[in-house]
Amino acid sequence: MDRNKQAPAEGHNTRKLVLALLFGLMGLGAGIPPGHAGAAQGSNSHEALRSMARACIASGNYEKAQPLAERALDLADEANISDSGMSACLLDLAYIYKNRGMLAQAEATCRMGLELQEKVYSEHHPYVAYALRIQSGIYKEQARYKEAMGALERAIGIMRRDKGEDDPAIAPLKVDIARLLTAQGKFTEAESHFSQALAPVELRYGPDHLYTAEVRTSIAELYVLLGQYDRAEEIIRDVLVIQKKAYGSEHHFLVPAWMVASAIHQAGGE
Repeated sequence: MDRNKQAPAEGHNTRKLVLALLFGLMGLGAGIPPGHAGAAQGSNSHEALRSMARACIASGNYEKAQPLAERALDLADEANISDSGMSACLLDLAYIYKNRGMLAQAEATCRMGLELQEKVYSEHHPYVAYALRIQSGIYKEQARYKEAMGALERAIGIMRRDKGEDDPAIAPLKVDIARLLTAQGKFTEAESHFSQALAPVELRYGPDHLYTAEVRTSIAELYVLLGQYDRAEEIIRDVLVIQKKAYGSEHHFLVPAWMVASAIHQAGGE
């Protein structure tokens, strides 16, 4: 993906070959219909598709987001956009693949996006920390916990260069570490990291924010694993109030909280 002035055609052709091979492995036959592609012509067409894909991501509709993001990446490559733009497209797609359980594709795509970001911004830029969070999530789903932790520790190291230890910008990374520790059965360490992260999260997003509710759901899950059902129930009751207000009572985003509530009732013989 190098764009040296001495050989611009070679760098572009190399990138197209890598993307072609990657797309071949991903099975892009189920992409956007030709009619949609024709409607998306123009220098900013990939940005429009990327915005549509991100809207689907926000609603949790990863199945719908995937062909949009794939087509956005394809158009971005055809237009030979900047490496920074390419990295954004790649990382969107990596995130979608992760959430659809397509972990091999997610890992390969994320690696490409991360390498481009390091090239464009330097390896210590906060954008790289964001990419590392995605990479860590992929490793976590693959049960590659050591590599997942390494990616998160590197991300925190990047953020600490400009932020204080208690800065709210670092809190989501501590949440990720707590979730990773929970997955490994290291409950005491996980609880400590959640405790460190919750106050900054509430400060940055607010106590009734949906991300705060998501974090508190993870804490409730930990309390269930620890057998502290009363504490878990108190948390999940408040979480469900927040989420129902935002999504309604039947949205799939409520499933994690309902699963925690189910575990609590099951433990009580209900």
